[in-house]
Amino acid sequence: MKILVSLLLALTIAFSSNAQTEIKKKYYKSGKIKSETPYVDGKMNGIKKTYFENGILEEEAPMMNGEVHGAYKWYFENGTLRWTADYVNGKRNGMQKIYYKSGNVESETVFKDGVIISTKNFDDVNPVTKTEVADVNVTTDTLVKNYTTDTCLSGNCKNGFGTMVYSSGETYTGTWENGLMSGKGKFTAPNGSFYEGDFKNNGFEGKGKLTWANGDVYNGDWVNSVKQGKGEMTWQGQEYYIGDWVNGVRQGKGRSRDTRGRIKEGDWVNDKFVISEEQREANSIIRRNITVLEEMIDKARLTYANLKRPSDPFWFKRYEQDRKFLIDEINRMIQEITDLTKEIIE
Repeated sequence: MKILVSLLLALTIAFSSNAQTEIKKKYYKSGKIKSETPYVDGKMNGIKKTYFENGILEEEAPMMNGEVHGAYKWYFENGTLRWTADYVNGKRNGMQKIYYKSGNVESETVFKDGVIISTKNFDDVNPVTKTEVADVNVTTDTLVKNYTTDTCLSGNCKNGFGTMVYSSGETYTGTWENGLMSGKGKFTAPNGSFYEGDFKNNGFEGKGKLTWANGDVYNGDWVNSVKQGKGEMTWQGQEYYIGDWVNGVRQGKGRSRDTRGRIKEGDWVNDKFVISEEQREANSIIRRNITVLEEMIDKARLTYANLKRPSDPFWFKRYEQDRKFLIDEINRMIQEITDLTKEIIE
């Protein structure tokens, strides 16, 4: 359980949204739509949709005041149904079904207020009941406690491939060794964050991709559920860093781009970029140039303000030309300051 808590900490992040009606969209690097999430007064309300990069629908989640409410559906990349469940105010109520890629039902689970009442598993080749776990008439304390903690919904959650649902709302689908998440799999947190990749002894280990609920993504090496080795991090698709990581922070050689388009490439220590003496001198020269440009802009604006409209039509054309020249020069210098600012690396 301690290891599971550490995974949750890695997956959890808080973020806020504006109190207005809007649809937030996220995109793949290819430019194709990744997700559409409707918000009303700052809470998810409506059908949240996520897509595979090939455009096929991956997930449909009916949301009401930030909680799943209705028939939740999850699809395979070929478009066939993978998983469906009925929710009421964020809790599963009613029937949940998991499907094989063939379309046959893998399992059927009945929920009441988020608690499993009964589960049936089916064979893919011959869709007949293979095992039946619990029963609506069984009310022993032992069974109730088991189903209100961690439950293997399908497959083999000891040694093999299976899906586990934890009492705190997390799910894991993948390979197991001696009852531990080991091998390839996907771990999903209740807030929508998820990790796909390599596991070892219930932790992220090897290569894997962690996607936070707010759109941040890390793809790279992991050791004991911590970013370690080579990896790429993007912050909501705007900022990025690719390079070395040590104990979860940027350390070593790496390259980054911030929201202003500035590139930093070189050494990093404790999540901060190390500025060379050459760069410090370059920054100083750039700032002096910016100061000169700002002074020139002030003078140009003063000149523009002092221009007097001539009454003689002969001089009016020259007056208009001077005004246009000053405006163009001011805009040019403003753009030059913007470009120079991007060259400052700190």
